[in-house]
Amino acid sequence: MLKRIITSVIAFPILIYILYSGGAVLKWSSFAVILLTLYEYYLSTGILNRYTLSGGVLTGLYIYIFGFQYFVIFLTLMMFVFLLASLKSKRLNIDMIGIYQISIFYIIVPIYLLNKIMLSEYPKMLWLLFLVAWGSDTCAYFIGRRFGKHKLAPSISPKKTIKGS
Repeated sequence: MLKRIITSVIAFPILIYILYSGGAVLKWSSFAVILLTLYEYYLSTGILNRYTLSGGVLTGLYIYIFGFQYFVIFLTLMMFVFLLASLKSKRLNIDMIGIYQISIFYIIVPIYLLNKIMLSEYPKMLWLLFLVAWGSDTCAYFIGRRFGKHKLAPSISPKKTIKGS
């Protein structure tokens, strides 16, 4: 619990600064979050290698520079490059390509869209989203600690309980 509180005390002011600064600070901070999240995702799924990491970075850069303009064409080209690379490399296979593809829509696109919301004329919507997420996460934590006895998925999250979720 102390670790969570210390993390919150440090991270919350940084988050407030980034969100209020907006502009380039928000844009590139959220891009940094994408990179860290991709690294963690690729590591946890067992597909972390130079192909997937460079593909994630290129996809993130593309969407941050060009938005969704020609995004489908870009993704098609990326898949073609990955398929060609998988023919030459033993370190890249079709399963890795699928997991990489999921990372685009599970990590890159949502964080990019959160960034767009904050830079739009409705930035308060993002605050509402953060408050709902933090509130539900905090309530789930305390309810799970107090009333939870049965583990939800011990191999994924050892302390998460069914009642907490």
